[in-house]
Amino acid sequence: MILARRFDPDHAALAATRRLRVVSAVLVLGASAWIFASEPSGVAVALGAIGCLVAFGWMAASTRTWISARDHAADHLLLAADRLTLADGKIRHHIDWTEVTDVKVDEERLVVLVTLRGARALRIQPQYQGVSLDELGQAVREAWLDAAPREKC
Repeated sequence: MILARRFDPDHAALAATRRLRVVSAVLVLGASAWIFASEPSGVAVALGAIGCLVAFGWMAASTRTWISARDHAADHLLLAADRLTLADGKIRHHIDWTEVTDVKVDEERLVVLVTLRGARALRIQPQYQGVSLDELGQAVREAWLDAAPREKC
């Protein structure tokens, strides 16, 4: 029998990404303002305008990151003896291990694929604190194999 194992999202990484985007946007806006204030040529005006667009894009991405982190504050992955529970925003997946047919890491898409009966697959993104994609895939696979080893032999 396995003990339940819970994975929580890496909120610190999201916060760091958001801070990086805000700081970058402020620096690029400052550089663009300096370009516009220095009697620029046509090429410099174009570069300043592109810089402003990039900065506004980073600010929008920062806002989306903050909204996503707020909406997904209670997200988690729980590997219990009888089932897998994935909380992703308002969506909750409760999957019994008997419904799982395979667990593998998709290195091209950078997700853990949990194949279920009925040809549907659950994709688990490696967004959890302190665990890499391979470690996450191994943890899910071990929980699945430990749940009912007789059925997989």
